[in-house]
Amino acid sequence: MAAACPFASPPLKSDFELSESSNPLEIYAQFDDLRTTCPVAYTSQMGGYWMLTRYEDVKNCASDTATFISSVKAVIPSDPRGTRRPPLNTDPPVHTPYRTAIDRTLKASRLKTLEHILEAHARREWRQLVDRGRGDVSADFGANFAAWVEVTWLNLADASAPVLARTAAAWVNAWREQNKEEVRFHSDKLYDMAKALFRDRRQSPRNVENDPASSLLAERVDGQRIPEEKLM
Repeated sequence: MAAACPFASPPLKSDFELSESSNPLEIYAQFDDLRTTCPVAYTSQMGGYWMLTRYEDVKNCASDTATFISSVKAVIPSDPRGTRRPPLNTDPPVHTPYRTAIDRTLKASRLKTLEHILEAHARREWRQLVDRGRGDVSADFGANFAAWVEVTWLNLADASAPVLARTAAAWVNAWREQNKEEVRFHSDKLYDMAKALFRDRRQSPRNVENDPASSLLAERVDGQRIPEEKLM
């Protein structure tokens, strides 16, 4: 990585231990130190990876898709099952049809129509936390609000939100712990939701500018529909 990207000096740190502290001040202090003394650091944790800590370096690498690819490894830690899915685990031009279909539903005009809906969800979820007088902002607010964002964007029924929140949180935690069987179990539940969504959109397609599933179904790769397993 260092040879191909215009990193700022000083250069590399051969190995460092990423803090396991949950104290934000300690975490921020470690990143401040890395940005100042070693903006490109390597750790042998989680199978080993390089970490950029300065904005310009991240921006330069993210823009150089020919050198810094996602098709080998896109997230840390990797999927314990070894599964690779588009568009996250693919590079141009393979990921372009997926990006095109998704970006079609993220235009400013559509997001503007969702703004008041998402604000109402955010206020309700936050009020529940405040009324209890305690709670975990990430688990009790973040996971639930993220589910409402997905449900709203994908045009799912409101009843899907709590199911999605619980399942996605369990899936992420299993991934973090590299528990292959638990990841597969919760992933299958998410895939079942996706299958039901695509089944409905095939029967009753919606405006491709407002509905991600309909947009993906309408997209073509060399004149062919995107395969079922890739849609999932």
